[in-house]
Amino acid sequence: PECHYDLGLLLMESGDYKAALEAMKTVTYLDSHHGEAHFHQGLCYQQLSLLDSAIAAYELALTFIPENADIWSNLALIMYQRSDLTNSILYYIKAAELAPKNPMVWQNLSYVQYAYGKYQDAVKSIKNALTLDETEENWGQLGLSQYASQQYQESCDALTVSLELNEQQPEIWNCMGNCLIHLEQHQSAQSAFYKAVEMTPDNPDYWFNLAELHILKQQSTEAITCLKRVISINERDIEALSLLGNLHVKNDPLEAIKYFEKYLEYAAANKDILSQLASLYADIDFKKTFYYRNQIKNLDPYDLDNNRYLVDLYLKLGAADKAFDLLLSNKSLQ
Repeated sequence: PECHYDLGLLLMESGDYKAALEAMKTVTYLDSHHGEAHFHQGLCYQQLSLLDSAIAAYELALTFIPENADIWSNLALIMYQRSDLTNSILYYIKAAELAPKNPMVWQNLSYVQYAYGKYQDAVKSIKNALTLDETEENWGQLGLSQYASQQYQESCDALTVSLELNEQQPEIWNCMGNCLIHLEQHQSAQSAFYKAVEMTPDNPDYWFNLAELHILKQQSTEAITCLKRVISINERDIEALSLLGNLHVKNDPLEAIKYFEKYLEYAAANKDILSQLASLYADIDFKKTFYYRNQIKNLDPYDLDNNRYLVDLYLKLGAADKAFDLLLSNKSLQ
């Protein structure tokens, strides 16, 4: 069996996983208790994206070599790829128990805990990784996890270390900007966001965060510029469209209408957006106002303010009977 096992290893090194798999199958045919061969079958299956077979091979391997941390790590990765974060975390914890000096295991455990929303656990795990390997990635992951845990000063400190090791990390600059907003250091936050968008100008989230900061600083013109960059990248970004509409309401109603109606193309009817449109059209297009007021009524028949507007509109249209019917249907308006 060992000759076939050695051949399988060589084939894996060369990247020929199909042939390597056949060699490892020969090993387990000759010796069904060969745990390492079962493990390497799992590796081959995983490389070939045959994940069900990989899981079966790994589980069989564990019956013979249960203390192999790599098997638990690989199973954890497959669970993560399948969005089974609960089992992914359990398997990474087992791997960490077996290989506590392996920083990659702690790092991966932290990533999955972060994805699952267990931010405090993610902080603890990445701190374990940092005691073994102080890389920019680990400092960055610590900062991201601390930010998610609302530990803003600690997050800022960790992100600073990460950026000192490597400035070319737009995600870290973006998180730094968010941290600095919470610490009320708005000018420094702006500098951090600009670093992020300079490095990754096609990331709409970075432009959106910068826009929100400009809104916070009451810099409408700059906010509009950033939000336009967002929708140039993703025209369906309804949050950006909504903000653009609101920023134009006072000074450019027609532009506001354009963004609010674009919002409605991509999202379900929203009372606030419909109300804005009804108000904006009041002095421009009577029929449009009437149309949007009816849309609001369809969403919420008991919106008192909207129904009052509709009663007035019916009366202006000379439809007193419909105004009266609406009053009857909602006695609180009488």
